[in-house]
Amino acid sequence: MFDWLVWPGFVAVFVGACVALGAQSQMAGSWRIGAVEGTLGTLVTRGFFAFSRNPVFVGQLALFAGLALVKPDIVQVILSACVWIAAVWQVRIEEPILAKSLGQGYRDYAAQTPRWLGFSKE
Repeated sequence: MFDWLVWPGFVAVFVGACVALGAQSQMAGSWRIGAVEGTLGTLVTRGFFAFSRNPVFVGQLALFAGLALVKPDIVQVILSACVWIAAVWQVRIEEPILAKSLGQGYRDYAAQTPRWLGFSKE
């Protein structure tokens, strides 16, 4: 039924995986799962982080959106929606911790870099 969406879906999966893994690599020693005050590394603003404050999540969201295109059944669509909701929730939790722990440098970065992707602040 939606066979024409399979190839764009595979592209989204591939690009999303590359962005997520690339962003994790760019974080190097600052990579953490979740933000906990006092355990953060240094602020990363280069590479993918110059275009998004959350490029790992952007990549993951693209990957799951692609999976929903490749296999557009109710289970995959619900799973992709849950990943989206979890990412939005996680970012909302982490931002105040990052602002408090990393200080003015993070606040300046957040003021000029979109939360997700694009050219405008969010």
